[in-house]
Amino acid sequence: MIAKKETLSLPENTHELLKRYAPADTPFLPCLFDLETTGLSRVNSFLYLTGLVKYEAGKWYLYQEMAEAFEEEKTLLSGFFQALDPSSCLLSYNGEAFDLPFIRERAAFWHIPVPETILAGKGFPSLDLYRILKPAAAFFSLPNRKQVTLEQLLKLPARSCPDGKEGIRVYREFIKWKALTKVLKDSSEVPEEHFSEKLLGHNREDLLGLAGITALLSLFQLKDEKARILDAFVPPDPPDRLCLQAEYPLAFPEGLSGSFPFSGGTLAFSGRTARLCFFIQERGLRLYYPNYKDYEYIPGEDCAMPRTLSAFLDKSLKMPCRPETCYTWFPCNPAFLSSENELGTFVLNYFRFLLS
Repeated sequence: MIAKKETLSLPENTHELLKRYAPADTPFLPCLFDLETTGLSRVNSFLYLTGLVKYEAGKWYLYQEMAEAFEEEKTLLSGFFQALDPSSCLLSYNGEAFDLPFIRERAAFWHIPVPETILAGKGFPSLDLYRILKPAAAFFSLPNRKQVTLEQLLKLPARSCPDGKEGIRVYREFIKWKALTKVLKDSSEVPEEHFSEKLLGHNREDLLGLAGITALLSLFQLKDEKARILDAFVPPDPPDRLCLQAEYPLAFPEGLSGSFPFSGGTLAFSGRTARLCFFIQERGLRLYYPNYKDYEYIPGEDCAMPRTLSAFLDKSLKMPCRPETCYTWFPCNPAFLSSENELGTFVLNYFRFLLS
């Protein structure tokens, strides 16, 4: 078994961002994890490398273990379960769909008891950024939801180690090399580090990338926090957009530079400030409502109406609301521009629609 421990320097707000998703009444000890396997099949493949990043005494530590033979998978699994203690929250990328089911299956193969409170979803939070960040990926119109794509969006350091598919090939070569040197009782001209550095390096890059993209969680304060409006105006020539400067509790990702278009406007970030532009249409601005099931859409009026009122309309004039049709129109007038409360509600409801 090859084992490695390393102190990591992660972005300062990583712990704070993750803590927002943890139960308030329990100590928050997050654990980022990533597993490397010889394939996708839980039956015909096996686990060969585990990587954990744990928060201990105010610091982040990377723990890695790699099996040097198939028979060491059992020890690897047991060590993984032990290393999770005393973590209170698991963070992964697509772990709910792949990593956790895979490790449960392999534990069953070796007759190793799986800690239910950790892996069966009984009182132990599991944050899968693949699922959580789905609205953010759609918001930026990304070509896919691969972790590497999100890393590129944030301009995180480029990777230099083999990818997962190439890693499987390297690991198989490593196993053959181990068997050959054992038979020949010769260390060979190829050092062990030739293989281990590539394999551990890929896993390390996965975990550093995972920690890096947690910065995107700060986007959700757009829909969870009512902003402090610093400035609001409509430019005179032409008066076709509402421009806002809004301040939030947490800093936005540094890598998100430039202006990003969204449905109905543009958005730019700087520290804790978001610069927003909303396009003003002929009928004014749209005010979205989050409780869309309480409304019905009136196509002839292009607006939503509370069910308590639409109940009096003929069925042919209305249809159930969807999130994207649950809005009414209002004028962008001086009274609105001077009301921080109304401006904050408008922005909050707009992003509740876009990021939900």
